[in-house]
Formats: sequence, C-alpha cells, structure tokens
Amino acid sequence: MTILSEIQKWSEKLPTWQQHAVAVLYERPVPTAEDLEDILALLLDTHGIPDLLGRDTRKLTTEQVASPQAGQPIVQITSIKNLQYVNALAPGKVLPLAPTGLTSIYGDNGVGKSGYTRVLKKACRARDQSEPIRPNAYKHPVLAGAATAGFDALVDGEPAEYQWTDGQAAPVELSSIAIFDSRCARAYVDNQGDFSYVPYGLDILEGLAKVCAWLKERVQQEQRAAKPNVEPFAKLALSPTQAGLLAKGLSAKTRKEDIERLTTLSGEELAQLDSLVKTLGEADPKRRAADLRLKAGRVDALVQRIEAAIAVVAQPKIDSLHELVDKSNQAKSVALVVAQRFKEMDTLDGTGDDLWLEMFRAARQFCVTSHTVHAFPRLSGEARCPLCQNQVGEAGAARLIAFDEFIGGEATKAADKARKDAITAFKAVVDAQLELNFDETLTHDLEASPELVDSCTEFQKALRARRDAVREAAKPDSGNPWDQIPALPVSPQEALAKIAAAWREAAVKLDQSQDAAARAKMEKDLAELQARRQLAELKTVALEAVDRFLTSAKLAECLAATSTTAISRKSTELTNTMATDEVAAALSEELAALGVNGISVAMQPSSTKAKTTFKLVLKSESGAVPQDILSEGEQRAIAIAAFLAEVRLSKGKGKGGIVFDDPVSSLDHARRERVARRIAAEAQERQVVVFTHDIFFLNVLMFEATALGLVPKALTLNQTPEGFGVAEETLPFAGANVSQRVGILRNKQVECARRFKAGDQAGYRLLARDLYNDLRMAWERGVEEVLFHEVVLRFRKGVETNRLKKVTVEPDDVTAITAGMSRCSNYTGHDGAQEANVAPPSPDEMEKDINALEAWRKSVVTRREGKR
Repeated sequence: MTILSEIQKWSEKLPTWQQHAVAVLYERPVPTAEDLEDILALLLDTHGIPDLLGRDTRKLTTEQVASPQAGQPIVQITSIKNLQYVNALAPGKVLPLAPTGLTSIYGDNGVGKSGYTRVLKKACRARDQSEPIRPNAYKHPVLAGAATAGFDALVDGEPAEYQWTDGQAAPVELSSIAIFDSRCARAYVDNQGDFSYVPYGLDILEGLAKVCAWLKERVQQEQRAAKPNVEPFAKLALSPTQAGLLAKGLSAKTRKEDIERLTTLSGEELAQLDSLVKTLGEADPKRRAADLRLKAGRVDALVQRIEAAIAVVAQPKIDSLHELVDKSNQAKSVALVVAQRFKEMDTLDGTGDDLWLEMFRAARQFCVTSHTVHAFPRLSGEARCPLCQNQVGEAGAARLIAFDEFIGGEATKAADKARKDAITAFKAVVDAQLELNFDETLTHDLEASPELVDSCTEFQKALRARRDAVREAAKPDSGNPWDQIPALPVSPQEALAKIAAAWREAAVKLDQSQDAAARAKMEKDLAELQARRQLAELKTVALEAVDRFLTSAKLAECLAATSTTAISRKSTELTNTMATDEVAAALSEELAALGVNGISVAMQPSSTKAKTTFKLVLKSESGAVPQDILSEGEQRAIAIAAFLAEVRLSKGKGKGGIVFDDPVSSLDHARRERVARRIAAEAQERQVVVFTHDIFFLNVLMFEATALGLVPKALTLNQTPEGFGVAEETLPFAGANVSQRVGILRNKQVECARRFKAGDQAGYRLLARDLYNDLRMAWERGVEEVLFHEVVLRFRKGVETNRLKKVTVEPDDVTAITAGMSRCSNYTGHDGAQEANVAPPSPDEMEKDINALEAWRKSVVTRREGKR
C-alpha cells in the first residue's frame, strides 16, 4: 500500500474538518486563504459553532488515490482514443503509444499537449489534478458535456479497454501507471534543522500539521475576542444571595432559565421590595403601625359604605322596583275601568275619585259609633245619613250599598296593594343613604394612589346618577326607559381592600421589625429582592456573558482538536516505513545518475519523546546548507530521482508504465543529457511516455534511446483544421533526421500541389516558401548527419571523433549541396528573395528539388557503406 493510500485510509477516521483539510492538501500543498477559512469554519461547526455559510465538506476518496497492490498485473496503455470535450483537442482522434520502450510526444506550446497530460493525470489518479479540463472555448458551452476518453491497454499482455469520464471514478487498473508531476517528492528543512527527504504523499501530513498550527492561532484569537466581560458583576458577586451566587459563578454551565427566573420580578415582589425598604427604614415602627391600622380602618369603612350603596341601587333591586311599578300601573288601569262603569251611574262629578274615597271611608268609620243597630253601609230607609243626617230612604240605602260594593271590589283592592308595594320599594331607593363620605382625610390617606382617589370620586357620582335615573323612570308617563338607567362602573372596593390589607400587613411587619429574628428575615428577603433587581439591570449583559462562556468552551474544544499528536504519530509511522537503507541506497543511485553531485542521502536517528525513529537526510559534502546551494535544476533533479527511486522500489507499481510531463523544463543542458539518459535506461525496463516541448531535450532523449538499442516511437502534435492535438507518427521537423525530413517535405509538396491545382495562389505561395525554408534546414542537417557522419551534431555536447574515419567530401558533394542551398535561397531565407517577389516554383519543380536531396543522401550513404 502506498503512502497516499495509507493516508487516505487513515483520514477516514478523522473528524470531518480534518478530512476536508486532507482533501484540500491532496490537491494543493499550500492551501489558499479561502481554504484555511473554510477549514476553520468546519472546525468550529464540528464543535457547535454553526457555519453561517453552510459549507460542504469534502474528503479524500479511494477513487482519487492510486492504490496498486502487490502482485497486480502489468498495465501498459497502447492508445488514448475517442476524446470528447477535452479542451480544444480534435474529437475522435487516436494517440498511439508503444506498450514497451520509449514513446516521445513533442508539441509546441498551444497545440494541445496539456489536454492529453490532464486526461492521463485524472484517468491514472495522479495527485496533481489542479488544472481543470474545460470544453472547447471556441464552441458554445451548451453543446459541451463531461470530458471523456477511451484507453486501449495491455494487461499482462492481454488486450483491454477502459473508459474514463471526468467527475467519475477513474478505472482502478489505470492507477498503476505512475505519472511524474510537481508534487512527487521534495526536500524541506524539518523542525530539527535537517534538510530531509519527504516521500511522495507524506507532505500532506506536514501540511495538515501546519494547518492545525494556523488553526490553533486563529482559535486562540477567537478565544480572546470571545472572552466574557464579568467586570459589571464584581459588586453583585459579593452578595450571598441567589442572584449574587449566580453572578459569581457565571460560566458555560449557567442556565439561561435561571437568569430569566431571577431577573423577572412580579408586581407582588416589587411591592414587597418597596414595603421592606419602607419597613426597615422606619424610625418609629410602633407609631407607624398604629397610623397604618387607622388608615386601614377608614378604608374598610369606605368599602362597607360602597358595598351598602351598591346594594341599594343594585340591578336586582332596580329590576324589582321596575316590576312593582309596572304591576301598580296595571292594577290601577283595571280599577279605572271598574270605576268608569260606576261613574256611569247617576252620581255627582268626582264620585269615585281619591277625595271621594277618603270621604266614604271616613263615613264608614263614623258609622261605627253612630249607627250601632245597622252596620254601614247597610242602613235601613229610616236611618239617617252619616254625612247629611237626613233619612237615607230606600233609594239612598241602595246607593250606599252600591258605593260600598265599588270600594270593596277586588280591582280596587289590587290597585291599592300594588300602589303601596311600589311606593315602599321606590322610597327604599330614592330615600336611601348613598353618600360615601369620601372626605379630605381619605383623600390624604390614598394620596399614593391618585387613580384610586379618582375612581372613588367617580363612583360617588355614578351612584347619584343611577338613583336620579331611577326616580325619573318611576314617574308615570316619564318617557325614560328603565333599560337606559346608567350602569355602575367597576367598584373600587377590591383595590381599596388590597390597600387596606397591605397596610395591615405592613403594620404587622412593623411590629415584627421590632423583633430581632423577624427583622433578620426581612433583611434577608430585602437583600434577595434587591440583588435580583440589580441582576435584572444586567440581564442583557449576563445572557451575553453566558453566550460568550459557551462559545469559549466550544473554542476550547476546537483548540484541543488542533493537537498534532496523532498527525505526528502517523507521520513517524510512515517515515519509518519509508526511511530504510534500501530507499536511501536507491535515492543515492538516482541522484548520482542525474548528476546531483555533492549531495548524499543518510539514515539519521531522530529522537522524539524518548522514542528513536529514523529519517532520510540530504547532506552536502562541503558542509554547506543544501537548500542554500541547490539550483532550481538540481531541486528538480532531486524530484525526478525520488520519483524513479520510489517507482523502482514500489511493489505495487511493478513494471507498469510511467509518464513524464515536461520533466526538464528548467534544467541546464548537462543535466538534460543525464535525465534523458536515465529515462532512456528506464525505457529498457518498462513503458515510458514523455511529453515535452523542449526540442533539445527531445533530440538528446532520442539519441540516448537509440544508443541503448531502443526503437523509440516518436509523435508530434499539431493543430489542424480538425482541431488541436492531432498526432503524426514522426518527430518534429527540427528533431527529425534527413530521411525523415524528406518524408515530411514530400507530404508538404502534396499539399502544395493540391493548393496549386485549386487555384489558391496566396495559400500556395505561403506554403511553398515554408517548404523551401524546411528544405534549406534539411540540407544543413545533411551536412552534419550525412556528409560529416554525425561527428558533430547540434544539441549534442560531445564530438564523435571516432566517426571521422568514414568522412569523405567529394567535389560532387560540394556541387550538390551548393546547388540545393542556392535553390532554396531563391525563395526563402533572405530579404532579397522576398523583395524581388520571385514566383515560387511549380509543384513538379518542388518534387525534383526534394528528390535531389534524397538522391544525394543515398549516394553518400552508399559510398560510405562501400568503404567498410
């Protein structure tokens, strides 16, 4: 299992924020400021401080990491095909690769080389996937989909096909292909001052430790910012009350419900507080208690008067009076009907009315003593009238009997009774005592409650108004309806009773205040209430302090989570696995092969907490600090050496293919030769694919491969009307030999003929000039390669003097070369040719000029081979 695989498996058990950090560090060794802020937010969220942006977490998955196992079959890619939506690469093209040996792929900047390398890095699960694959920028984005590519491969020699789609898990088989990128290995100054070698992937742990250190500092800053302000509670915390103890013990464990409970004082508690302040502050409590009882007595009497007055004009009584008045009026109406019939008799005016009735009753009373023989009104005809004292006569006696029957009738009796009942009830209301006697003394007693004084005054007015309305409603035909008698407002009785009770209670407390034990309890109760009121004034500050304590507690958890102990333990474990004599020896061999002189690799003990481990240290033989003396090229060479050493020792990689993406972009010429020689040597053992835009390195690489007996496969990427990245199975013109250049020139001549035949004169002229420029370069190459038998070659450092014995220069050579160069100079290479606007030769003439070069080459080679 590789280091990356170990780290991926280990990361699965980490908290989500650390998993996210590992995923970030896998993509980029130096996280951005935004990355760090994201990780901080996730750390805080993990410990209960919500992430307001709701960031999503990521993790390093097995699909991202190449994890070949021991005994895995050898995988060799033979082609990349069916590319779609990969940058501007021409779709449907094939990039053929040699399954063994060396495949060189040359491409100038901007022809599509990076598209292939990005696909390989993603499909083979290389760590460096920082460069995204985008659709063709020249086509509408709606038409584009996810990038895809197909791979033909050999798996232990058997053909196989794989499909890759960007954003989906890459085929695991392709992960056995090792790809050299900028993160393969590096050296760094460790915390003990040593310039140590860091194997591929182990820098993630170092980066994670640095991230934790940064997080620790930021969390500490947050802790300082979140520190609660408890200064406002300093005085209250000295109080032995419940509120004081809460203030003293403010912490993350303080319940907000307790703060709410203690800071919420009811009306009764506020009244109690005011009462206790007054009671305990009274100079003469005995006298004050007596005054309060007198005031309470006066208020009690007022309450009783109000109660009595309310009873008089209470609605049941008014309803009863209303009913009695109605009955009296109804009875009177019935009696009037009877009286009307009586009046229809032959009588004097006024007979039957109230005055007459009184007179008749008086006569009845008089007859009790004057007429002892006959009871009034049943007198004989001879009897004398009690009023006129003449004989009544028979007719008069009959009339008296009729009068008596009228007066003694039921209607009249009912009317009389109803009238008496109504009068009694009416007098009970209108003659009753409704005065409350709310005088100046009571007003002074209640001066602390002016609203209650107003209520009593208004209630007195309401009583009078209600009585007056009753009087008016009871009058016959008054027109004042009973249902419009004004109702009484809310009685002040309850409020007055409470005040009286409070005064009596205060009087009791004043009495008790003279008792030491009772006074002590009052003082304790007062202290509790005063402390609660003080805490209420600090309620907002207290709640904020609790929030800050809670945040600080969560930040403390975050701070503990930034510990790097587990990271260091894992790093030590993996370092011990990699820091072996075998690795040191392999790395030393690779450094020597690449010409990194003066640097040696040594196993060095590292003691940490009484535990001895080992690490690989790069040392300068001169004693100088390596990081101060290594050039950029040497540091790049160390990375290549480490990559090759790990590939050699990897049991999982076996003999699978390796890919280099511009391995020597910044190296000097001498080191390019060493790197080319080492890569060529590796191509004897496995499939090696090299992408480069460095023509010098390409020539050296091809030379070294050929010198080892390899037949390298050469591809050149070009831009065509079909798109970018179209591969030709040839070296670029500048890297090809004369024979290969002749083939390239003949292909160009065919295109020139096509343009000429189509009448494209402008295109033909440009292409013809380009062809003769290349033909001139081919003649120059012929001098080095053919005539001088590669004794001296451009882009090659050495001079092959042992080849001089086969070098001969004949007059025909000079003639042919001079003629060919002159022919080219007529059309290109000099300003004069352009100024003269010389017409380009015909396609047939071009063909003859190319054939002349090939004929000369063959003649020299034949002549030289004849001298063997």
